Amino acid sequence: MEDAAAARTVCDRVDRRRLLEQKLADFQERLLLVCGGKTIPEFIAEAEALDPDSIPGLLEALDRRATELRNEQEALDTRRRSLEAEALTFENADGAATAQHISSLTGALSADVEEYVRLKTASVVLRKAIERYRERNQGPVLDRAGHLFSQLTRGSFSGLRVEGVEGRTVLVGARQDGRTVELSGMSDGTCDQLYFVLRVASLEHYFDAHEPMPFIVDDVLLSFDDERASSALSVLNEMSAKTQVVFFTHHQHLVNLAESATQAAVMKI
Repeated sequence: MEDAAAARTVCDRVDRRRLLEQKLADFQERLLLVCGGKTIPEFIAEAEALDPDSIPGLLEALDRRATELRNEQEALDTRRRSLEAEALTFENADGAATAQHISSLTGALSADVEEYVRLKTASVVLRKAIERYRERNQGPVLDRAGHLFSQLTRGSFSGLRVEGVEGRTVLVGARQDGRTVELSGMSDGTCDQLYFVLRVASLEHYFDAHEPMPFIVDDVLLSFDDERASSALSVLNEMSAKTQVVFFTHHQHLVNLAESATQAAVMKI
């Protein structure tokens, strides 16, 4: 019997504790609603620091602010009803014309949306195709062009790189010490040599997968000094193993360089 009484006492205490915990949770939830984003300890500390004599003044200020907000709400409601009445009047007076205009705009907008979707889709597909082509071809072409560029510039540049500059993707020449030079910082002759090696590297890459075609050039070495012109002619000589190369010039010194740097047949007209 004593054990049963003790058990009932324990059960009563457990039930009482659960009830008190539930009430505490309810009070905390209600208190959080008035804490204004603060934690309960922060709110209690702020309340304890508040001067009780200032509470009536604060309440009056809150009442005034509440009255102002109610007046603003009533003014907004009045304005809303006025606008709704004007809209209804306009709809009744010119409903048919408005409906026709809206229908016309809807048709035009629908066509514009279809055109936009078509162009946007084409743009995405084209951009993806360009990215795939660049991924497949840029690496080997750039590597080959960089090697040729180093050869033509007699080691003044070690190669070529693609870098991002001020939000743009640009081609730069790489120096032996790691510095880079944009096209705007190159001389006219060096730019001509860069365009030359890019053209040659692109054609070599193309010939690896396609039927060869004659490569015809006309006095592309005018801005080259003799050493770089000789290197360029050697590159063309290597290229002649893949396709026919026809080089036109009316400068005798280039003819002499071609005869010494290549196995080309010289024809004078």
